[in-house]
Amino acid sequence: MSAATILAEAYGESANLYTDVLNVSSDATPSQLRKAYYKLCLKYHPDKLSPNLTNDQKELAKKKFQAISLAYTILSDEEKRKEYDETGDLYDDDEDLSSRKEGMKQWTDYFDAVFPKVTTADIDAFEVKYKCSDEEEEDVLKYYAQFKGDLNKMVECVMLSSDADKERWVKDYINPAIEKGDVEDYKDMIKKTVGSVPSKNKKTTKGSGKKKVDEAELDDSEEDDDDVPMAQVVNDEEESSKETSTSKKKASKAAPKKKTKTTKKKGSSEDDLIDQIRGNALARNRQDGFDSLMAGLEERYGGGKKKKGKKASGGDIDDAEFERIQADMMKKKKSRK
Repeated sequence: MSAATILAEAYGESANLYTDVLNVSSDATPSQLRKAYYKLCLKYHPDKLSPNLTNDQKELAKKKFQAISLAYTILSDEEKRKEYDETGDLYDDDEDLSSRKEGMKQWTDYFDAVFPKVTTADIDAFEVKYKCSDEEEEDVLKYYAQFKGDLNKMVECVMLSSDADKERWVKDYINPAIEKGDVEDYKDMIKKTVGSVPSKNKKTTKGSGKKKVDEAELDDSEEDDDDVPMAQVVNDEEESSKETSTSKKKASKAAPKKKTKTTKKKGSSEDDLIDQIRGNALARNRQDGFDSLMAGLEERYGGGKKKKGKKASGGDIDDAEFERIQADMMKKKKSRK
């Protein structure tokens, strides 16, 4: 955007840099030009505008701010000012003179002069002036009434304050104000918070609190041990060793799992032996039953007479009869199982 366009949009096409823009005479000195420039910049700077302005008003103020910067850039330069005085033409070597580094440097220098840098030494000097001053007393009583005597909250709001200032506030400011009737009496809250720290600094986990209690108990036990005679300590150690051995014995008795395993092993071996004996007896019974069956068959089919001490002779049974007898025996065997 050209210089002529910036000036025309803000103040009109025929606007004069001296009278219309900077509000100074054409023969103004450099000092007068600079003073007028700074004054108008504070008025139209985008950060200094009232929030109640409309968008159109803010846009116009922005254009005027750019035009003011342009006018000062031209008139503060001797050659450019001489050319403007003679011809009325605007020096336009850049499309946007307000954004030039030279103009930015001027703004930087100006605001550094108006708002100097704050150092730690400045803060310390201010603290010395603020502490025990009327301004501090006013702030303390203000927040005392606002927080109803909660000194922890007051420390967070009063400038340059710490927990060490609580007692001084109560003695120098709060108690006299209560006696005069200037503020209400919140002595219960004062007693509650004068020696405490803010609750956010008190927050601890359950584990840490338990740890602190354990450490305290440990310290107490160590202190108690220092007062115990040596003989008593030796006796206590012997008793504790006896108790430890007794507890180990009880623990060994209370462990049934290992013994159950061995018992199971012994029980299983005994069961196997009993089963083996029963199997042998069952086998003998089966053999005796088979022999008696065969003897009965021989007696029945071998002539009707049973010979003592000898097997019946003659009369062998056929295959079909043998298979029937075998099938009956297998059924009896299955039914027994």
